[in-house]
Amino acid sequence: MTNPKRHHYLPKMYLNGFCRDNKLWVYDRVKKEHRQQAPINTGLIQYYYSQQKEDGSFDTSMESILSWLESKVAPIITKIDNTSQTSDEENGFLSVFIAFLITRIPGFEKLLDAMLENTAKMMMAVRTSSEELVQRSIKSYKEDTGNDITRQDMMDIVEGKYKITAHRNYRIRSMIEVSQPLAEILIGKAWHFMHASKRKSFVTSDNPVTLIPPPDYNPSGFYGIGFGTPGVVIATPLSQKTCLIMTDGDSIIRFGQAQDDYVRRINLIIANSCERFLMARDRELLESLVTRTRIYCKSPVPKFKITNL
Repeated sequence: MTNPKRHHYLPKMYLNGFCRDNKLWVYDRVKKEHRQQAPINTGLIQYYYSQQKEDGSFDTSMESILSWLESKVAPIITKIDNTSQTSDEENGFLSVFIAFLITRIPGFEKLLDAMLENTAKMMMAVRTSSEELVQRSIKSYKEDTGNDITRQDMMDIVEGKYKITAHRNYRIRSMIEVSQPLAEILIGKAWHFMHASKRKSFVTSDNPVTLIPPPDYNPSGFYGIGFGTPGVVIATPLSQKTCLIMTDGDSIIRFGQAQDDYVRRINLIIANSCERFLMARDRELLESLVTRTRIYCKSPVPKFKITNL
């Protein structure tokens, strides 16, 4: 049996829900281009969920686990699109699926890298604050790794001259560990399944779970927003027909018909929150959102912090 190498950080079964005639339109904000393509060729990185073993080989079982979860969730999304009630078990699967939509994407890896780099800078700033700490750190590093590090190397880390990234095994472990408490937060929210009219459709992106700040949120404040922040609204397009809106409140399930203006506003929020790729059923819709948001001339910014969970 061969190991799968094409790992989709946006599941194919998920992207199928945003297609017309089995294809969807994608806007690439890095290349600044629109293109039409099939889900099988969208949102993937080779061996992205492969963990490295001690002998240097790779374990791809995480991709198989995610595929199993996707097979459970695909019929659930179909039920929701058809306004059918879901069971507690199905809602549990869906909450785990959405949690992984937050942690399995490249944006989460980017966040981990930034956290590790900032932590390394702070640690090295302390360790270079005196000659005694410098010498102690050099000795400790040699004992722990068998490699040498100089005072200048340590200063270069403080000044950001080294790019520090998470090892793939650490990233995958973090993806799993963060998803569990996230799923518990999500399942405790009030769920509102909003359906678009036949003439409208929801879009999605490579950052498909979007946080909408509470009305009193201060962007310049010390604390950011997270999935557990009181008053935050969580928007997740499940298909071109349905967007799940999560709010504070008891664990209830509601279905609603979204007005055309509501669909437009949600799509603009999703477009503004994309990391690199924005996806839609129709090119005209995609072009309209790109023009309105001007994401072609803006850089993506982190939308949440792990410390706020």
